[in-house]
Amino acid sequence: MKLLKNAVAGAIVAGAMAIGNAYGDKPGDRNFGFNYSPDEKYVIFYSYRGDARPDIWVRGPHGTEKNLTARTETWDIEPNFSPDGSKIIYASGPNMGMLSLRIMNADGSDDRIFYDGDDNEVAPNWSPDGSKVIFSAFNRNEDTNIIYITDANGGHARSLTADLPGQSSNASWSPDGKWIVFSNKLGDDGQADIYKMQSDGSHRQRLTNDTLSQIAPVFTPDMKSIIFIGFAENGRADLYSMPADGLHHGTMSTRISHTNGDLKYFLKYTPNGQHLIFSEGDWNKGFKLAHLAAPR
Repeated sequence: MKLLKNAVAGAIVAGAMAIGNAYGDKPGDRNFGFNYSPDEKYVIFYSYRGDARPDIWVRGPHGTEKNLTARTETWDIEPNFSPDGSKIIYASGPNMGMLSLRIMNADGSDDRIFYDGDDNEVAPNWSPDGSKVIFSAFNRNEDTNIIYITDANGGHARSLTADLPGQSSNASWSPDGKWIVFSNKLGDDGQADIYKMQSDGSHRQRLTNDTLSQIAPVFTPDMKSIIFIGFAENGRADLYSMPADGLHHGTMSTRISHTNGDLKYFLKYTPNGQHLIFSEGDWNKGFKLAHLAAPR
């Protein structure tokens, strides 16, 4: 397989790309949802450039970029590489109230509908073996957000959290594909907690219950811990770690980053498990790719 063949001029190089080579964020750009290709040569993300609606971009070594969607009439957000690096799945629509899932080849060709349901589908995430996709479907009028699972071709969609009170989102897989971890918000106070469930929706368990609002949970590669972004009451955002079986009575999560006052979103591991990557910044100066060495 030649990943992104001819997509970015001069971008194919031998060996894996060091994480620093992916940096190319410019002041004022608002870049979100970074996701590395399996060989770590490329990173995809969605970006607001100026007053334009967001598009899906790919960045290669030395910061070379290409806009893969380049559409003026749609919002194109939250891209995710397939486990073999051949496909990119993402959310798209004319506005944030009319979104569906699309899929394209890694070079931007053969762009087509993946799933278009009754609600607004966002945050698609492949299972480690590439056989399933999970995503969130939200309905603003009914104030719901439900996690769904489909086959790799978008078929046989079914709900995993329709019976769970609150709004469920930010779903990601365990490395072995047996578990899904996600955040769920009850009420209008903005407080979200971390849950996990088996990939069929069973054995659901609430893992946190404290004063932090928690989003973007991810399993560590060894599945012993879960890393997440926690928002304190003063708006501070930092990365935290907790055991994979949750916080028991009297225990607290461990803060693994120290805020510089910026917001943090879209937490992921790099494919080699060496770094945590996320979007960091604010709405005035912009958001960029940030990384933190994975805790040991």
